[in-house]
Amino acid sequence: MFFSQYLVPENSDKIYVDKTLEIYLLAIAMSVSLIIIVYLLFFQIAHIVIEKQNVTEKNLYLQIEAEQTRKLQAFINDTSRLRHDYRHHLATLNQMLEENKYAEAKEYLKEFSSAIPATPKRYCSFVGVNSILNHYEAQCKDSFIKTHFSIRLDIPENTFKETDFCVLLGNLLDNSIAACRVLPKDERHISLKFARTNPATLALQIRNPYYGNIKIKNNVFYSTKHEGTGQGLYSAQLIAEKYNGIMNVNYENQTFEVRILLTLPTTFS
Repeated sequence: MFFSQYLVPENSDKIYVDKTLEIYLLAIAMSVSLIIIVYLLFFQIAHIVIEKQNVTEKNLYLQIEAEQTRKLQAFINDTSRLRHDYRHHLATLNQMLEENKYAEAKEYLKEFSSAIPATPKRYCSFVGVNSILNHYEAQCKDSFIKTHFSIRLDIPENTFKETDFCVLLGNLLDNSIAACRVLPKDERHISLKFARTNPATLALQIRNPYYGNIKIKNNVFYSTKHEGTGQGLYSAQLIAEKYNGIMNVNYENQTFEVRILLTLPTTFS
């Protein structure tokens, strides 16, 4: 604008002298072209930055999903090992009975019965979700954490990716268990509710006590286990956004609570 004003002669009649008008119009056209090029470059750079951020978020989500998948696979491997050991114990008992070693067999059976883990609970129709919940419930039992899991996921399988369920629950339970482990044993408890509240909405609530101060800056939660942001809550936020939902975090009276609403699509590809 300043450049165009500078080109305008003080006496407007002089603009028609020689090629002053042509030069002026050319200069204005070049200025407008330069502005357009600058804006195009700006939008191109902004697009690249946004795409890079999206790729970074997706990579982080995939890393978190891979970690939860690894934990699920470890749980499945442990279950397979227990089945193998079970066959071995049966063979040992059978051998003792064939040799009429009833007292030894009785003692062996007593020790074996005390070592058998509890039968896995069935919370919903999703096999992966059941495995994740049983896995973390076993961790809670080992850490003397009382649990209350209420899961009602009576939804068609094609409306939600089961891995999203596993990642969401796994990360939130990871955080809750880590928070409870630093508390006295009689104060450790986790409440988890996950259900469909209406045909198009899923609601999740998880609560646990905590000790110390919450690290938060600019509405971003920072991990108490390592430097940087908390990946568990960040992953939950990504899943909430993926399903056009919202996540709310509340921490009052030394109780940490996460509430998530997810919108169910009619189909999921």
